[in-house]
Amino acid sequence: MKTDYKEIVVPRDNVNDDFVNILRINFKSGDFINKGDCIIEYETSKSNYEIISEYDGFIKYDCSEGDEKSPGTVLAYISDKKIIDEKEYISNANENIVNDKGNIFPPRFTNKAVEIIKKNNIEAVDFSKYDIVTSNTVNDILKSIAKENIHFESDETNNVVNQDYIAISMEKKREIQYLSVQNLSLNSSLNVSINIKDLYEYIENISEILPYSILPIIIFELSRIISKYELFKSYFNGNRIFIHNNVNIGFAVEIEKPLRVLTLADADKKSLKEIEGDIINLTDKYINDELEKNDLINSTITVSDLSSTEVNSFIPLINKYQSAIIGIGKMDEDKGESLFTLNYDHRILSGKYASDFLGELKINLESYKLINEKAGNKKCFICSTSLEDAKKLNGFGLLKIESNDKNNKYICTNCLTGF
Repeated sequence: MKTDYKEIVVPRDNVNDDFVNILRINFKSGDFINKGDCIIEYETSKSNYEIISEYDGFIKYDCSEGDEKSPGTVLAYISDKKIIDEKEYISNANENIVNDKGNIFPPRFTNKAVEIIKKNNIEAVDFSKYDIVTSNTVNDILKSIAKENIHFESDETNNVVNQDYIAISMEKKREIQYLSVQNLSLNSSLNVSINIKDLYEYIENISEILPYSILPIIIFELSRIISKYELFKSYFNGNRIFIHNNVNIGFAVEIEKPLRVLTLADADKKSLKEIEGDIINLTDKYINDELEKNDLINSTITVSDLSSTEVNSFIPLINKYQSAIIGIGKMDEDKGESLFTLNYDHRILSGKYASDFLGELKINLESYKLINEKAGNKKCFICSTSLEDAKKLNGFGLLKIESNDKNNKYICTNCLTGF
């Protein structure tokens, strides 16, 4: 009679994750578990999670610690009876599995387990801690042996000797996964010098939240332009071009933690102040490990801002489900300019289309110079307080008074209220 069992599968916690990493298995196959027990711990690009059993019963694992499993994959089975794979029957040939002292092992072995043990010549491995040894048990031990015996042979061509290795971290694997789209696309890049000195001057005068970062202005202007150049919110897949409905700007962050691209949703519908607030909130959540799924997915284009570093220029890699990314290099102190590099998918965007987009972004960002120049002439017509001084005093600046003779004047809030 076939045993009734419940499947435990990898949930889909992040639509961008093609795999999760199994961190910890808290029981052994054959153990009895209770409803509410944590049976598996795993890692996604967002955070670490626990799988809590919803049932009482015997568990049989179909995964090992360190495995990478895709969403929907079965990780374990739970049943009211101990589960043995229907294709694996307990072997009567236990006498063929002996240790180096010639003793027969106490556990029972499935036929598949015996086959793998013989094939890999691991008769001397001590299985005494197991009641039943299945093919999964043997494969787990093979993985453990492989890790312990990793070595590198010298490369005769390059005379490379005395090598060691560094295991690739889970975060790096995910980064490779998300950026491997580069290998499938036809990328091109354009760059243009943009005067950002005036952006710094402008943001220092008007911002109370991020007075020393130009990223909010760049995201603000970028989101407005993308509404006109909608292919910059698209991606290529299966010989089709998919276009995101929303303008969600991603911005790269790496502050003493693994690189993340945080999603500033509906940026085209937000004011500069709201964008500043979102950047602060998302960055705080990143630092405090409080990011939620929506903070990491569905960005339509990414900005990688290295203007505060010593990097003059770079070509950033396009993220998954996007067609372009913008990299911002260090500002040239003498010229007040920074090199903006646009890396884009040529399967979607033509050179002319990309060039027009980047040119319009340059015009919009450099227009803040005119705003600064006009602001410099504004003073209260009563007390002559400048716009900058009024901003420092009350946080509002000057109020504009329109007259019939079109000779507009400005007044500070102190004079307006009679102080």
